[in-house]
Amino acid sequence: MSQRTSLAQLARLYGVQTTYYGADHRRTQSSPAAVHAVLRALGAPLETLRDVPTAVRERQRMLAERCVEPVIVAWDGGPAEVTLCLPERMAAGRLACWLRLEDGAERSWSCDLETLRVQSTIEVDGQRYVNLALGLPGGLPAGYHRLALELEGRRWEALLIAAPSSAYSLPNGDSSWGVFLPLY
Repeated sequence: MSQRTSLAQLARLYGVQTTYYGADHRRTQSSPAAVHAVLRALGAPLETLRDVPTAVRERQRMLAERCVEPVIVAWDGGPAEVTLCLPERMAAGRLACWLRLEDGAERSWSCDLETLRVQSTIEVDGQRYVNLALGLPGGLPAGYHRLALELEGRRWEALLIAAPSSAYSLPNGDSSWGVFLPLY
């Protein structure tokens, strides 16, 4: 694999775009030096471009071991589906789940991991991981909630944002206008 391809792979693992469209509507490829600098700023263990393959493996392992994404969105209070990434040896047993709503109310439940749908499997450094689909309860009030999961003495937490898919509109359907002024 070429250095540019490895660097692009590492950028994807960190959520960094390596191309963009300019004001002239032309697609531009970021320079390897710029991508390298951004990845370092995000904490990638890179001194030189020779470190990229090791950084890719480390990032893949870190992503696989975190079990659940740190932020989950449930649109319109509907049920969200969360992807759990577990080592294959842990993909059995009973998962304990807690949801603390923004208003302080709590919901708890448990599920057998064997009953969850397998989305995919991956292998990182010889270790197999299973991605399982965990359904969350629907009817969530809008707000910022905390999801906690526990399995075999390990605990993971995530922020669950229940958000509307569209902003407020006038009751009579009239459109309105507003000002958007991002100040950086």
